[in-house]
Amino acid sequence: MKKLILYLFSAILLPNSVLGLATTCVPNAVFWNILIPENAGTGHTTSNGYWQTTFGYNTAGYNEQTINYIRGQSACSIVAGTANSPDGAPALSMGDTGSSCWCKMTAPLVSSWIFINTYASDSACASSCADACGTAAQTSQAFRTAVYNNIW
Repeated sequence: MKKLILYLFSAILLPNSVLGLATTCVPNAVFWNILIPENAGTGHTTSNGYWQTTFGYNTAGYNEQTINYIRGQSACSIVAGTANSPDGAPALSMGDTGSSCWCKMTAPLVSSWIFINTYASDSACASSCADACGTAAQTSQAFRTAVYNNIW
């Protein structure tokens, strides 16, 4: 499990409470250690360009939450990148066309777009990209590392 410390700042410190990463201690802040999966997943699902990979449950310690899933979205582009890397990522949104598949984690945290592979056609990418993202999250340590190392 990879441990991230998240801080939830009180409305007194910042307007409209913010959930985000912090590197220093903030007075009146509440924090949790969140354990996110690093090992292979137990399965994945897809729906309309979104994907979710589930992982086995682990016991969390004091003030820790165990996240047993990661979820995200997929997008196809005319721009290819470097496998399991955010390098060369274009501005992407779901519904774009192209044959190059990109994946992004959206929960429990948000990552940069990570390149997965290029398909033979735009239609092949559109129909297969979300499944490729879910499969990569489930089976590829390199993909999970790329996602976790490129959190916004």
